[in-house]
Amino acid sequence: MATIEDIAKATHLSIATVSYALRGDPRVRPKTASRVREAADALGYTVNLSARNLRAGRTGIIGFAAYELRLQQPSQLASEISDATAQHGLRTIIQQIASGDRNDMNTFQRTTSQLCDGIIINPSGISQEDLHRLSKSKPLVMLDSYASPLQYDTVRTPQQQCASKAAHHVASIGCSRVIILGAPYTLRKEAQQHDDIGLHRVAEYIAALHDEGIEVDPRNVINIPWYSGAAAKAIHALIKEGRSFDCAICLNDELAFGAIRALADCGIRVPDDVAVIGYDGVTQAARNTPSLTTIAIDWREFARKAVDLLVSRINHTNEHDGPVALETGYQLIIGESTRR
Repeated sequence: MATIEDIAKATHLSIATVSYALRGDPRVRPKTASRVREAADALGYTVNLSARNLRAGRTGIIGFAAYELRLQQPSQLASEISDATAQHGLRTIIQQIASGDRNDMNTFQRTTSQLCDGIIINPSGISQEDLHRLSKSKPLVMLDSYASPLQYDTVRTPQQQCASKAAHHVASIGCSRVIILGAPYTLRKEAQQHDDIGLHRVAEYIAALHDEGIEVDPRNVINIPWYSGAAAKAIHALIKEGRSFDCAICLNDELAFGAIRALADCGIRVPDDVAVIGYDGVTQAARNTPSLTTIAIDWREFARKAVDLLVSRINHTNEHDGPVALETGYQLIIGESTRR
């Protein structure tokens, strides 16, 4: 079995540098760390987690609370977090948590308190009391937290930039009667009082559309769960009411898939009659018929930043720093659902 000494010899680096690189120490330059990992893979090196963790007094495990793993975006993110964790020679325990489910949260708390060195979690549906309890003895990184003031490290999607990009596209294809699916009508000032991604996302869309000269009627902002079935039901209801709209902005891709299905059922053409935009960039977006225009988040970068933040806290490399907020990359992918 390959050893650290073998990797050091193959890369012409010191044993100490190789050891630091394999542990994910931020003091090692990324290029050097990549070289070390490539050599380790080529030699078939595997980390002796038991020995390492016994010396460090750690388990070598990160806990991740995931939501609705049957949906594409949460499962895609869980996969990316697992891969990013493995790059540090660590393992991941993934616990599905339904929003507000007390039993799920209790299970996660018991598991992480005994087995995990740190926690990655989405704040939606979790009380401040639970967050405080989770973070009491473990480093914690939040996903898409917009709390003010910031209490924990977080990695965010850039809501304002994403909304601006999408709104400009909506205006460029001549849409003016927009509906938004996935949250109640909320303006920025109100959204800033809540740590809720849906409220922040819809507030940024309303502001960005206003900047493009498109005013959104509050009656056309529909607060529904982020599932395709909920979107389909909402679209059928709007059409039955005789509501007129030429664009449906959906706060995630699942909603967009449901909207497209419902519009087709009603004989309404996408994008000729109604354009549809999603948010997330899940793999199904490109395979859907029509293919979906979506704000595609770089989930690999998102996961890597979250894991790197957590590992640095576990390793105490930034223990004196206050909470950090990082943003991840994105792009607007224009599919057939808005291509006129």
